[in-house]
Amino acid sequence: MTPESDPLTEPRKVVEDTNAIDLWSRSAIAKFFQFHQHQAKLSTEILAGITTFVTMAYILVVNPDILSNAIFLQQPKDLFGELVIATGISAALATLVMGLYAKYPFALAPGMGLNAYFAFSVVLGLGLTAVITAILFALSIVFIPFLSAIPSFATAPALVMVGVLMIPSVRKIHWDDPAESIPSFLTILIMPLSYSIADGLAVGLITFPLLKAFQGKAHETTITMWILATVFILKFALVGA
Repeated sequence: MTPESDPLTEPRKVVEDTNAIDLWSRSAIAKFFQFHQHQAKLSTEILAGITTFVTMAYILVVNPDILSNAIFLQQPKDLFGELVIATGISAALATLVMGLYAKYPFALAPGMGLNAYFAFSVVLGLGLTAVITAILFALSIVFIPFLSAIPSFATAPALVMVGVLMIPSVRKIHWDDPAESIPSFLTILIMPLSYSIADGLAVGLITFPLLKAFQGKAHETTITMWILATVFILKFALVGA
């Protein structure tokens, strides 16, 4: 019998694993992000952060590609690299603030129509998810030569993949609850109709707390949700979609 299969060694392995988990649960990072309260796992948070970055990485090419045709020194595209840096750094900073200060798994990036993609719509995480995504955005700056070689038409498959990665989360929607199903449906519907992910998310964030309040479940919402809903209502009223 090999040591790996020796029943006498199994209890020791279980104890070691338990001690490792207990040590992690008492670490500064776990306490800061309240892993124990949310029953979260480090592996899940890392996977969520990587998945979120992958679904948003297209913005590192699309955003500079569009802006470099309007913002240039001598000819179009001559500031593409600088715009990639600006996009990556702004996305990293905004997402980092969201993860460390608000402790929400929201990943933010500049883009068409103030494009914002929320991590929890792909994989339900904590603030550490946003931190992981922010780190990946910052590291992506070193790939500027590779990004500048990507032609504009090549971004279309990336957008298709974004949709593919987003759509599985539809299965997790509680369709029998109007307060969740209606905002989710409107979000999915408005995105293609308005050509803006941000506008679709805005409609969802406006209707969700309102419907919860109508159901008498306002206690299930947060102050942050109401602040975001108010901001988006003012945006639509004063600026338009």
